[in-house]
Amino acid sequence: MSRSPGRHGGRGWQARTIGGGGAVQVWRTGRMHDTHPTRQAAVAALLHQLAYLADHARRATLRA
Repeated sequence: MSRSPGRHGGRGWQARTIGGGGAVQVWRTGRMHDTHPTRQAAVAALLHQLAYLADHARRATLRA
């Protein structure tokens, strides 16, 4: 987690992916956002992405 520069008046949060270092994006109000208004929202987005990656890896392993 890190503070988001310039967005939400410098009070927004960004969740970063483990491997790539990119910001975790979520779909909100009709478009993708990488800045979250609260730290809790950033953590929730990161947990959601990690669960998605684990599920995707699990399915790929079952296909092999």
